[in-house]
Amino acid sequence: MGKYYKVFIIFSVLIFMSFCRDHRYWYVKQTLLNGDVIEITFDKNEKHVWGYIPHIHTSGGGDIKYKISFKYKRDKYTFETKASLVLINIWKGDFFIVTKDFIDKGDNYEYFLRYFKTQKNKFREIKPALFPHSIAIPNIYSFNNYPEIKDPEIINPLLEDFKETITAGLWLNLNNGISYHASWKPEYKQTLIDYKKKYIDPYWTEKAIKDNFPVVVKKEKDKNK
Repeated sequence: MGKYYKVFIIFSVLIFMSFCRDHRYWYVKQTLLNGDVIEITFDKNEKHVWGYIPHIHTSGGGDIKYKISFKYKRDKYTFETKASLVLINIWKGDFFIVTKDFIDKGDNYEYFLRYFKTQKNKFREIKPALFPHSIAIPNIYSFNNYPEIKDPEIINPLLEDFKETITAGLWLNLNNGISYHASWKPEYKQTLIDYKKKYIDPYWTEKAIKDNFPVVVKKEKDKNK
């Protein structure tokens, strides 16, 4: 019985470990468009996988999930998603979030944007038409995997490289309903110039854009829950 009992214990432990998830936490300070600062706890977690010696049990098995939580004026907010986070900001007292999700087409992935707004302290998905155009500046997109990056994308549609950014895809999706996955067309360039002039310039200075990107205060790796 002793031998089988040990095998059972080891097997049970291995099964339990296979359901565990690795958590990586970042604590950041985020300046909002209205000048207020919130402290966000950012949790990126993924399941364990089996590998080879010496890394028999490790993380990186996919099924990545993101969770952010923060307090604002005594209210607590939490948002969870499997999609990549693009931005979080406030507009007229409500918080808004954008994520970049995808559909597996077999040979490739088709990406699309989703929009969320707070309703009674909870985030609910909304149509793009209800999203405020003037806060459409990604501020946590690069934060998903590289939290040390502190410079936002260049918000200048006059630059040729701008068309490849998620910012350009976000503006075109909001302004024209163009799919994030759509092919680039020359006429889109003028649309981006007009969008920036109408929605971004009245509210954002270059300093405000840079301040809008999160500042990492602390990070913790491989903390199991």
